[in-house]
Amino acid sequence: MRIVTFIKSLAALTVPAMLGVWLSKPVGLAHTLASFLQFEALALVGAIVFAFVQPMLFGVSKGERVLLITQDPVSSSIAVRLAVALESGKLHQNIKIAMDGGLEAIATIESYPGILTPARVSVKPENAIRVI
Repeated sequence: MRIVTFIKSLAALTVPAMLGVWLSKPVGLAHTLASFLQFEALALVGAIVFAFVQPMLFGVSKGERVLLITQDPVSSSIAVRLAVALESGKLHQNIKIAMDGGLEAIATIESYPGILTPARVSVKPENAIRVI
């Protein structure tokens, strides 16, 4: 989920922004506030850019929650549930995922995370693996 990445990167970039205000040594409260807003605006832009670029650079990480989309070939119904990635991978690669109840499967990464949603993967029925 990119919102968590955005918040973490904004928090990490706020420290250099405050350091920049301290190093620029503005005189007076108005100049200090203006300087802080300028540096914090740069931190905000950096956090937004990193939140959108990070999934494309790193893909899906091991241990990350993913949204599993499966389709029943008989009834053509679609099931959506959360799973955990057991391997790291990038777009259109196959990774192993774990589901509730001890099920594991080989899934294909369909899309990277949205703003509030995890990465989306799909599993074909023949790729399901039962773990006892």
